Amino acid sequence: AQKLLTQSLISTPHNFDYLRELTNLFIQDGRYGEAVTYAEQFVARNGQTIPALEQLSVAYQCINRLDEALEITGATIKAVPPKFLDIRLASYLSIAGRSARLDHRAQAHKLLLAAINQSLPDDNPLAWMSNDTNALRRFAFLMPYYGISDKVLMRVFQAIGDSLDHRMPRLPKPKSKPRGKAKLRIGYVSYNFSEHPIGHLLSPFFEAHAATGTELYLYALHLNAHDPSDYAGRIRATTEHYRDCRGMTPAQLATQIRTDNISILIDLDGYLGGGMPEAFAMRPAPIQIH
Repeated sequence: AQKLLTQSLISTPHNFDYLRELTNLFIQDGRYGEAVTYAEQFVARNGQTIPALEQLSVAYQCINRLDEALEITGATIKAVPPKFLDIRLASYLSIAGRSARLDHRAQAHKLLLAAINQSLPDDNPLAWMSNDTNALRRFAFLMPYYGISDKVLMRVFQAIGDSLDHRMPRLPKPKSKPRGKAKLRIGYVSYNFSEHPIGHLLSPFFEAHAATGTELYLYALHLNAHDPSDYAGRIRATTEHYRDCRGMTPAQLATQIRTDNISILIDLDGYLGGGMPEAFAMRPAPIQIH
């Protein structure tokens, strides 16, 4: 895909869609320098459009050039202030927080409050589903840092949940099978079964899981390339039912869970980055916990 997108960008060097897809692929593969190079070249070649500048800002954030990323995003925000809870406003809040730029906090808070009123009006919950779900997932993480009330935060969660529920099809109802004396099957889904607080804290929990008399199933959505203590290996060794689900679509993950006949399914990521709530919206297990 990268080779095809690179060739497409060379043949049509003004096509921003190609740049966005190519740099996003580089970022997914950890090739941050190449993402920066292509984004910088695109801006130099085509001028400082807001989409191109924002893509450059995203690339800069990956290599911790946060001051430059904030300067770019701050300028685009000033030129065209966001009116809704979109990904550009989320990016602005994120960079300002990560770089500890308290001088941006008042402006960010003002923009956030105005966008909440436009995107999540009290008197029209049906309008909440028209928001960008990916942007809302970032706001679900960011809003507490900007002092937004739990009541408003619950609106964000409801908007995400309702949107996923509306657009994701249900799996067909399973044929009922008598379980007899079969052990309960407990499944855990996470993007972070490796070098991450989830991996740190839950590896001993999974090691002790056999003592509960249940069967442990783990669904790994990602493996951190930087894992010096090999938490991924430690977690993988806790069960013979370890599923490497990297690259799976939500439908494929949900189908795998349904095939495994999971009794209780637990989402360890929620709406954080990397999680796959879309698979849970398809209801692959009779009991699901977030």
